[in-house]
Amino acid sequence: MIAVRNTGILCFQCILCVLVALAWGIFLIRYFNLEVGYGATRYTPPPPPESALENAIAYVGADNHIWILQLDSPAQPPKRISNGSAQYVQPTWSPDGKWLAYIGAKNGQRNIYLNTINGDAQYTLYANRDARPFYLMWSSEGDRLGYLQSTQDKVELRHLLIRAPKSTHLSARASRVYFNWAPEGNRMITHADGELQLHGQNKDTVATLDIGLYRMQAPVWDAKRELTYFVRRRDTDYKNCLYRANTDFTAIEEVTELPGSCRMIISPDGQYLAFLGAREYSISTYWASHQGVAYIISTEEGKIHTLFEDEVVALFFSPDSKKIALLMRFWGYAKQPMQHFWNVESRYLDPETRSILMHQWVLYDIENDTLKPLYAFNSTRRFQGVLSYFDQYHNSHSFWSPDSRYLLTAEQDNDQNPRIWILDTEDEEAPRHVANGSFAVWSWQ
Repeated sequence: MIAVRNTGILCFQCILCVLVALAWGIFLIRYFNLEVGYGATRYTPPPPPESALENAIAYVGADNHIWILQLDSPAQPPKRISNGSAQYVQPTWSPDGKWLAYIGAKNGQRNIYLNTINGDAQYTLYANRDARPFYLMWSSEGDRLGYLQSTQDKVELRHLLIRAPKSTHLSARASRVYFNWAPEGNRMITHADGELQLHGQNKDTVATLDIGLYRMQAPVWDAKRELTYFVRRRDTDYKNCLYRANTDFTAIEEVTELPGSCRMIISPDGQYLAFLGAREYSISTYWASHQGVAYIISTEEGKIHTLFEDEVVALFFSPDSKKIALLMRFWGYAKQPMQHFWNVESRYLDPETRSILMHQWVLYDIENDTLKPLYAFNSTRRFQGVLSYFDQYHNSHSFWSPDSRYLLTAEQDNDQNPRIWILDTEDEEAPRHVANGSFAVWSWQ
């Protein structure tokens, strides 16, 4: 009897120890924001590699992992840098080409990850079961990462230091939030529910300017002149106008009157603004359709020039500021192709289906004022998700090659297989299929 009683006490003590260990494990997981089953994680970021990748592509593969393809080394196969069983999206290059940040989703939770270009170790930058990150943008210095996440009722803009990611800073919380980093990387300008705000180095709000809802989306920052461009109604006649101001909004100057609300981007050299605006339909229709008329404005002269009046959905300046890639959309029909769109190929149009949503790249040469059709394709859903917010993605992701010659595109064939293609804007090379994937971006160098 005594032996049985001692055995029972021992079993009880063992169970108690197991429960205490489990409790401590759960506490540590929640405290350090770790998640079980997401692949390798680290408590501190790995050291950066000695050299950066140049002319490389990061893409979401058909297996929903993040891959890197180095184009200067054609004999080198693509390298997978993500691990675990999550579905990964949003590969985002650091400015120096040594890091990739991306988002992984599993079991209803989205986390932000960091990895070197060598794929040394997948480090969890941010994990929160009550929020879903969906967009990433590096600061110009590469020491901070800004991200947008959806919560139960709002969108939050937060940012963190790469070397101290456990402490995140809330910069904005609203129904709609857009942002851009200052050139030196320690300040931020935000547009949240019709208010522009400048956030200083100490994370405090330095200045606020009310511009009204639905006038624009992402804020535009001229890095060379320390100016910001924005759209709001003129006080006298309530017409939409383009304004520019210094970064604390103490000196505001009207540039020109606009045909309507717009989404705009600035060339890397600060000489031009390109934007999509509404003309023949209402503002509500414009924002619902996310398409418009393409314009370009010289920031020196303030003159507006119409580029294209058809259904343009996105614009992207080339890195050398000499070209603009316009993306048009249309419904392609197998038996009745739309004749007023250039170079519409029918290889994806199934005669048994009524129509397919197609996109086409069109190249605008700024110096020669010419338009040239490039490529019509059936875009992937992930690529389509960027287009409505091209003005925000223009600041963080590049579909242009660093030498301003090639464009990336992601399409799907009749069997819904995602494919990554490279397009030569100089027409000397045929389009190249380089990988199977749903979304791809070029490195900045």
